Amino acid sequence: MVSQTNEQALEAAIEQQLTGTCLEHRDKVAEGVTTAAPNHGYRLGNAQDFNAHYAVDNQQFWAFLQATQGDELAKLQKAGADWQQKILDRYDRLVKKYGLLHLLKKGLDVDNAHLTLFYPAPLASSSEKVKARFAANIFSTTRQVHYSLANRREAIGQVLFINGLPFATLELKAALEQGKKIIITTIQKFPFIIDGISDLSNNRFAVIIDEAHSSQSGSAHDNMNRAIGTVGNEEDEALDAQDKILKAMRSRKMRGNASYFAFTATPKSTTLEKFCTRQQDGSFHPFHLYSMKQAIEEGFILDVLANYTTYKSYYEIQKSIQDNPLFDTRKAQKKLKAFVERHQQTINLNAEIMLDHFMEQVVGNKNKLKGKAKGMVITQNIESAIRYYHALTRLLADRGQPFKVLIAFSGSKAVDGIEYSEPEVNGFSESDTRDRFDTDDYRLLVVANKYLTGFDQPKLCTMYVDKKLQGVLAVQALSRLNRAAPKLNKKTEDLFILDFFNEVEDIKAAFDPFYTATSLSQATDVNVLHELKAVLDEVGVYEWAEVEQFVEWYFGNADAQQLSPRQKHDHILINPSTFII
Repeated sequence: MVSQTNEQALEAAIEQQLTGTCLEHRDKVAEGVTTAAPNHGYRLGNAQDFNAHYAVDNQQFWAFLQATQGDELAKLQKAGADWQQKILDRYDRLVKKYGLLHLLKKGLDVDNAHLTLFYPAPLASSSEKVKARFAANIFSTTRQVHYSLANRREAIGQVLFINGLPFATLELKAALEQGKKIIITTIQKFPFIIDGISDLSNNRFAVIIDEAHSSQSGSAHDNMNRAIGTVGNEEDEALDAQDKILKAMRSRKMRGNASYFAFTATPKSTTLEKFCTRQQDGSFHPFHLYSMKQAIEEGFILDVLANYTTYKSYYEIQKSIQDNPLFDTRKAQKKLKAFVERHQQTINLNAEIMLDHFMEQVVGNKNKLKGKAKGMVITQNIESAIRYYHALTRLLADRGQPFKVLIAFSGSKAVDGIEYSEPEVNGFSESDTRDRFDTDDYRLLVVANKYLTGFDQPKLCTMYVDKKLQGVLAVQALSRLNRAAPKLNKKTEDLFILDFFNEVEDIKAAFDPFYTATSLSQATDVNVLHELKAVLDEVGVYEWAEVEQFVEWYFGNADAQQLSPRQKHDHILINPSTFII
């Protein structure tokens, strides 16, 4: 039995870390006897301020609204003396119906007033007003919160609040007194965790496996393979991380004293069957779903399918403009015709098409991710990756070596009688590949299976695919581009995928189970733009001189703020993403 003193000490330590002080030291700080320590922006709450009926901290809730939205409150105050009760009743009804997250995002409408309950974090480019609003949020922590109306003695050890609304609870007493333990592990450590708890039958455990889809590379990849009894070769490298989890669970006697929770953005059917809840119709549903669509809408990731293009579509776009005298497409058409009409199809040809696009649309655009944009080439296998690497490096040498290319693969591979390995090709240890690719010297990364899942590089915005992708692997691979990068002004329109191998329908089918609303377009006809231009000309919403001015700015690498339509509210400027260059 853990003593009350120990529980109190742990609560105080957490409180001290969040607020810079704690209940035990608050009076001393107020009296100037001691000073508050560095903190993480939380205020110290009082248990007496908690309204158990509505589950809000009265002090922080009203303080936030009065400080930030006095005008909106004034509208309600004119309606009668019960205006506070009206707000609380309205909040209580909607939070039970939609949940707290919904209200934090959408706010609360009461009569003729709209109350914002949380100001979201600003971007690097946000105005000072937006930043000041976020700073007005009140984060607080309160200990021993008596939440029950039926039993006033029941209390939660610690509660975290945002603007007086509880969003997290920390019940320390249960974990300490009942002997329960929560083990948070990654896929690499999972097999060893299983072995470690197998003999502790007197205790119960919750094993949380984060990044259940995560990529395996380097020593971590080798350790995982050794733990589940496989040898590191190309076939094993392609083994999905979720399959490795299930294999590890099958290869060991899973004790009944452990519960397993896996977090992944792209669960396979076998993973759903093992970890999820079986429905009456025989299907398996996850305990909780945070969809890709919701994550995109909330700005945590970008929509990688917005600019997904198959090579066939790319060819059709080029073909549709070949008679347009404004475009000189002879060189491009020759290469496109050779590919689509199945004349000589070589890696050298594909590499040249990739590099032409990358140099013109990515490297040549200094506004794209502030000149730091990077690309990935996904190939069929290790041999193809090596051949692509050599083709790209030769082409770059002919163009004066504007940047370098990296390759990533596990083990070694003989191609044309020559043995290759990642360290030998790149010139440094494979453990350094991620960090080297983050530097300005390297702009393209060639891969086969490695780095297709779990690789987090926000500067990635362009992808060239020459590999069959389907199901979960398709979602995982293409999602390498979805990392948001506010400091680089990364936007959805900065993303581009050119797929030499797959069909639109197959990629759409792969994304549908995770996306909830997938939209992939077919080939674009440039004539649609001509028709749109005719409509705009007829309405007369812009002057041609403005279009010429915009083109001059855009191709002169003007700052994004100068190009933004928001800078000129009385005119419509053409978005550069509508141009087919």
